[in-house]
Amino acid sequence: MKTMSVDSLINEIASDFIDRPPENLIKLKINTVIHIINSLIGKKHELLTITGSGSNWEDVDTNWEDITTNWEDLGRFTNDFTYDVDDNKLTIPPTIDKVEKLWVDDELWRPRTYERVVDGVIDDQIYCQIGNDIFFSGDMSSETTTMKVQVLMNYPDIEDGYVTLDFDFRQTLVSGALMLLTTSQKYKDPDIYAVHKAIYEKQLDKMRSQSNSADSAENLNYGSVDNLGRVFETDDYYLPYGG
Repeated sequence: MKTMSVDSLINEIASDFIDRPPENLIKLKINTVIHIINSLIGKKHELLTITGSGSNWEDVDTNWEDITTNWEDLGRFTNDFTYDVDDNKLTIPPTIDKVEKLWVDDELWRPRTYERVVDGVIDDQIYCQIGNDIFFSGDMSSETTTMKVQVLMNYPDIEDGYVTLDFDFRQTLVSGALMLLTTSQKYKDPDIYAVHKAIYEKQLDKMRSQSNSADSAENLNYGSVDNLGRVFETDDYYLPYGG
């Protein structure tokens, strides 16, 4: 894994050209590659770990942070989580499509309707997801809490700042962007295109194979998921993902 600035990633791509493409064009091509990866490989099941403590959990810069280390095979981007103490609400990044399971301090919590959650108490161990908001039955900022969240998510677009990528994923982005740039009339270069098309296709096949292996292995369960999950079958209030 390597943490690098987005500028460094852009410079790595731009170095192949005598007539340097503008940074916004390179970034556009990188994000186009990310969209292709999301489309061809599909959403990824990931297990994220997020933490917060004390009365300042609403401060995303110091207390809510993504500390997952489970993306080493396919690369990792920074995710932003915010907590609203007034609404007992955790807002998740738009790259997360669905919360599949949620644990608080190693206890599996259950998804319920919004009405059931707002009428409940923290000891009920329930939550409700509506869009990118997760509602709880009490103020989670009064606790020192670690959450494990199993999610279905896309790779996000790159913006400014830093990204953490492994070699394979970085190479997929670099080769894909170079391949796209060298098909344009202004930056057309058959030699660069041929080299990076081969690399890109090889890396994409590798990512697809890794994704299929991870899904078939079902290796994202955390704790006694199956045993705890059986409570879902007998609860009249159960609706998947807050329904």
